[in-house]
Amino acid sequence: MKKNTKPRPILILGSQGNLGSQIVKILREQNQTIVAWTRYDCNLFNAFEIEQKITQLYPAVVINTVAYNAVDACENQLSEQELAISLNCQLPAYLAQICHKIKAKLVHFSSNYVFSDNKTFYSETEQTNPINFYGLTKAQGEKAILSYKNTAFDFCILRVANLFGPLGTGQSSKPSFFDSIKDGAQKRDMLDVVADEKCCFTYTKDIATVLSHVLYEKSFYGIYHLINSGPALSWFDAATLYFDVIKEKTILQPICSTAFNRPATRPKTAVLVSTRSSLPTMRSFEHALIDYIQEISAD
Repeated sequence: MKKNTKPRPILILGSQGNLGSQIVKILREQNQTIVAWTRYDCNLFNAFEIEQKITQLYPAVVINTVAYNAVDACENQLSEQELAISLNCQLPAYLAQICHKIKAKLVHFSSNYVFSDNKTFYSETEQTNPINFYGLTKAQGEKAILSYKNTAFDFCILRVANLFGPLGTGQSSKPSFFDSIKDGAQKRDMLDVVADEKCCFTYTKDIATVLSHVLYEKSFYGIYHLINSGPALSWFDAATLYFDVIKEKTILQPICSTAFNRPATRPKTAVLVSTRSSLPTMRSFEHALIDYIQEISAD
């Protein structure tokens, strides 16, 4: 393999997504040498093309923000399950193999849905036990990367939960929970919001900021839980806080999660806690939410 003599860049996959776009923005502000790939730059369903293009680029770090996250669609639909397997299981496996080969660091994002709901909260060392198909694929993606644990391969798995932040420009970018409830409040007099699922939230801007500070640290290795600090909230609690911050009176109706009759079962308490000291503590969810609201209001 012929190595590139230029400084090795940081490769960001999914660079137009909600998370990827924020990582691109922050790293560019820090004058990092980055290469931002979209779905048009590499066919991520083709193992040969992935290996050929990444090997030729020869990055120092690969940050994978690509994921299939249509939780309900993939629960029972075979075609959607195949997509979830390709992006959440096979792609991380390909990337781990390639990064191991070219001695690049792999940063991969996972989910709190790799856990069930048999505990109040989950630390980084807990065993995965997903209760829906999406969570199963994310857990399998982690497993593929962790199979290199006893080698010289440098990797990080960052579990996040309930991302919110500016909308990316990619075709598959989805509005966050807060964008959706704001839109819903403009169309309906009352919103039904799930009150029996405890969760935590992660601001994409804060993820990008933390990542930019620790990316090249030798201690930045293994599994991390990356969530904004503060108590776990139900979706209803979070919605109430959101409308309080924007000072809009909206009638919210707390309901049970079963009322939506969704194909995929959600964990009731898959709350992540961060126990590793090698990452800085992220600011509170409330402060992050206020920052996000102010940022989108200024646009």
